[in-house]
Amino acid sequence: MLRPHWNWKGEIDPKNLDQTLLKNEGAIGIYNSAALFFSERSKFTQGLEKELSDFKRMDENTYNTSSLGHWISRNVPQYEHQEKIIIEPIPLNEEQRNAVKKALQAPLTVVTGTSRNRKKSGGNEHHC
Repeated sequence: MLRPHWNWKGEIDPKNLDQTLLKNEGAIGIYNSAALFFSERSKFTQGLEKELSDFKRMDENTYNTSSLGHWISRNVPQYEHQEKIIIEPIPLNEEQRNAVKKALQAPLTVVTGTSRNRKKSGGNEHHC
């Protein structure tokens, strides 16, 4: 079992779900049941859906030489790293500074997370 210390109510088997309604179960725990949750769509989700819909209709030749095209084709051009000095309008830690330097030089750079999370830049992992 994945986490034996959790309050499991039977074996988990997605191909053979329990037919009992969860609202009729008397004990709190983790059951072999499916649940469906509804929520309002955020403005970010709606914007992303529109952008993906627009992208779906684009001709490949309109983006295949862009960073997005390189990323989709997994054919990111190589680059030679050069040490650069950057101006910091706000103080950056070393990992953030490295991410900015790579973003200014690399043909494709992805930075994810918040300042307290792991950052990824140009395929290298950064902890900020």
